[in-house]
Amino acid sequence: MIGLLLYLLFGYLVIQYEKPVHFAAGYAVTASLLSLILGEEILSILFSGAILFAYTAFVYMVVDRYGDKIFAPIGVLIAGALIWLGAALFI
Repeated sequence: MIGLLLYLLFGYLVIQYEKPVHFAAGYAVTASLLSLILGEEILSILFSGAILFAYTAFVYMVVDRYGDKIFAPIGVLIAGALIWLGAALFI
């Protein structure tokens, strides 16, 4: 659940500051550090961090692209969170 809250927090920061790649990298590093604290293997952390960076960079770029609308970024973030949560539950 902390990862989901961080995802939405970094998404909100993308809407405010319009730097999607920076915040995607920040999210991937933060999630990787949390995984490291929980005792995951280094190779697994690097692999999942790279995938997480690519996914969140794509979602945050879409949010940044449609950030001038009111409901588009919120919808994209919620849809991305649902995909992220579904992948976490079924994998």
